[in-house]
Amino acid sequence: MFELYGVTKVYPGGFTALKDINLKIHKGEFVFIVGPSGAGKSTLIKLLFREEVPTRGQIFFRGKNI
Repeated sequence: MFELYGVTKVYPGGFTALKDINLKIHKGEFVFIVGPSGAGKSTLIKLLFREEVPTRGQIFFRGKNI
């Protein structure tokens, strides 16, 4: 359902929130996103909902590049 290939997100000012992320979430899977503050959890969710766009890499939803 979701596929991320080499996704990096760098915010203005040079802060790197995510670096070279590869992830596949298949239909019917339950995924928990956990980690310490500043680990990039919110950025990942924003990328999946297209609230943010990646600096580099590709995100696919149902086979379409979003």
